Amino acid sequence: MTKILFIIYIVFLIGFLIFSSLGIYHLWRFGLEGDDSKKIIIGYSIFVILTILVSFIAIGALDWQATLPSF
Repeated sequence: MTKILFIIYIVFLIGFLIFSSLGIYHLWRFGLEGDDSKKIIIGYSIFVILTILVSFIAIGALDWQATLPSF
């Protein structure tokens, strides 16, 4: 069960990274010069990288031998 959840998380990350890169591209391509687009891109990229790193650290700290409670 935990392997399935991990695969779902990886698929989610791939989709998230695709949509994020498309959003960053559009902001870079169509953002106005005076509206701080580059600062927003940098801030968003740093936030996303830190969030993904923290999630990998949290996943690495899980006890994969433990069983999930049955509902």
